[in-house]
Amino acid sequence: MNFHQEWATEGIWSEMPQQLEGRTGPASRPLMAIGRQTDHWETVLHWKSLPATNESATLLLAVAIEDRDFKRLHFLDANTRELLAELPVECADNYQILEIELSPQTLLKIKEHGLKIEMVEGSQPLWLFAPDANSKQGLELHLPRITSGSFDFCEAALQNALFSLGSLQAFGWKEGCVLDGLWEHHQRTNSAAALAAFKRHLNYFGFDSKQLKYETPRNIRVFDSVYGVEGTLPFAHAALLDKNHPWVDLAIKFWLGLLEENGMAHDSDVITAEGAYTVAYPMAMVGQLRGNTILIEAAEKLLLESYWRLFQSDGIYLRHFANGKRTHRNWARGTAWLLLGHAQTLRCEVDFTKRAELIQQFQTLTTYIAKYQQPNGLWACYIDEPQISADTAGSAGIAASFAIGAAEGFLAPEFKQYASRAFTGLTSQLTSEGFLRGCAQSNKDGEDLQRSNYRVISPYALGLLGFLQAALRQ
Repeated sequence: MNFHQEWATEGIWSEMPQQLEGRTGPASRPLMAIGRQTDHWETVLHWKSLPATNESATLLLAVAIEDRDFKRLHFLDANTRELLAELPVECADNYQILEIELSPQTLLKIKEHGLKIEMVEGSQPLWLFAPDANSKQGLELHLPRITSGSFDFCEAALQNALFSLGSLQAFGWKEGCVLDGLWEHHQRTNSAAALAAFKRHLNYFGFDSKQLKYETPRNIRVFDSVYGVEGTLPFAHAALLDKNHPWVDLAIKFWLGLLEENGMAHDSDVITAEGAYTVAYPMAMVGQLRGNTILIEAAEKLLLESYWRLFQSDGIYLRHFANGKRTHRNWARGTAWLLLGHAQTLRCEVDFTKRAELIQQFQTLTTYIAKYQQPNGLWACYIDEPQISADTAGSAGIAASFAIGAAEGFLAPEFKQYASRAFTGLTSQLTSEGFLRGCAQSNKDGEDLQRSNYRVISPYALGLLGFLQAALRQ
């Protein structure tokens, strides 16, 4: 007899087949697996209420388990197996939102018979968040749902998604982008809602309990450990709430270990643009709050070295390996990480011996990147190749650094105009619930995927957009 998963919006689920091979969904929340017709279960969705059938609607699902496979999903009438819609899913990312447009005719069939979802291409099931009556404070934005209506941008709509647990990301650089957006709103507008959301996000990973518990980007649960150099950005945010918190000690131990092993706080064989944002900035912030000159000097050294290694005569690179190889030239998100690393580190109130040089680096980088801004305010996924689709996440990160630089006096005032133009262009890409479309997929499948037109909805991009929105405030 087939294992049958039948879901309703109030939260009904059955025991899942054990196919995760040691991996786990975020915080052990209920999951559902989308498999092939020949698997020993099927996934059928029913709703007790749906939008009116005389208007178009959108089915929204959220990925719970990272997946490096290419998949294609079919959405079927649960009674007749008529194909209603299909969706390619490539290198699915934790918390990524899948968006499927539904016609009025399709909605009527779903209302009458239910919706069956099957995987027709792919080697392993795709794991999604399942309906859960206990999902509140924004976690319900991860559940299977059907919405209708258009979205006219307003600040409240963007902030409803950002100031909730709906904007959660895997602990590390992605969650750090969201935390930066929340903290910037708190700082610029004295927003109690932003601060409350900031604390809820940190506590999702155990901040109040003092124990750090999270799933790595590969969905392996870990306790009181640091998974790598891309994972230390949130420790800056923990320190902002409590500089003596045990999490901060974990980060310091990790950074000092890198310094002892490599001479700088980076992986032994590569310097990356990410490290400017995920390592240099949090080291500088923790160094400032703890009065630790070792961390401050390490942050300065890493930021200077990242610029020298990654900014070359032909552009900005994401990575420079020990063997001399460089990759991802002028990749939008790579440029954003280098810019945000400079902008956020320079904001720290520390005595850098080469502050003037760091500011000059920041000005040189921003001047180079600004000239590639497109008429719609965005940047192409590879900024000097306008034939490639824009990346909204990279564009939001670039623009946020421009806005910070202008507000702090590191950049000329016109950079605020560049940032404002980007914000206008980005808000046109928002979903009805305030999430940001048009994000280039996580960098798991090389540059070919980045150069394609495949784009996704990932909440960290909303964090960067919120960061930009708040940074534009004077």
